[in-house]
Amino acid sequence: MNKTKMKWLGAALLAVATFAGKAHAVISTATLNIDVTIAGAKSVTVNGVSSSTANPAGFSWNGVANTSFTANSIGSSATVTNNSGIFSESWSLSTNATSIDTTGGGQTWNLAGSTTSVGASAFAVQAVFGSSDTTVAQCPATGATDWSNSLFAPPLTAGLVAYVANGAFADSNLNTGGSGVNLLYNPDSGNNMLPVTAAGTGSRALCWKVILPASTTTSNEQDIQIIVSAQ
Repeated sequence: MNKTKMKWLGAALLAVATFAGKAHAVISTATLNIDVTIAGAKSVTVNGVSSSTANPAGFSWNGVANTSFTANSIGSSATVTNNSGIFSESWSLSTNATSIDTTGGGQTWNLAGSTTSVGASAFAVQAVFGSSDTTVAQCPATGATDWSNSLFAPPLTAGLVAYVANGAFADSNLNTGGSGVNLLYNPDSGNNMLPVTAAGTGSRALCWKVILPASTTTSNEQDIQIIVSAQ
């Protein structure tokens, strides 16, 4: 074998030895990945069902401009329940850009951003959460300062706004049954909230306020919705 071939063979053996060394390099840390699939879905009900009416008997408006109705004034609050069985509360509130003409006539009111007065054929709606121990009589009255608190009682919009601890929709005046750090008006995902039950459920009282138009061009019954979305 000539010198050239011997040099080539030596270089090839060195390369193999080098790659083999790399293939068997020392590994100081190894990882076992345990992937957990969440078998469940976020879910929410209002008064135990997917669609509930604030007052089954309905309530009447006599046409006085910008009349306000509240859960307190008509005796009809609501209970919102986290019935997912696994997830902590993660809710958002919204409403529709227009009211719903229940007769199907298509004559609706438009959503306004004001929390005190609205124009012709317009409405506004607000909502706040409180401790599940909150009774309808403890919901803020029509003239309560709760409704002018921009932190926790912003007017609802057609876009989703999250219910957060010590923020949007968490009414610090509705803390029945709580004390100290046990701030029951907050969602259970922040601070030390109302304990989730063994079944993974928790609930909050939902108080609301509706501001009706300055005037209306329709006599058709209107449906104003508060939409609670589990996210």
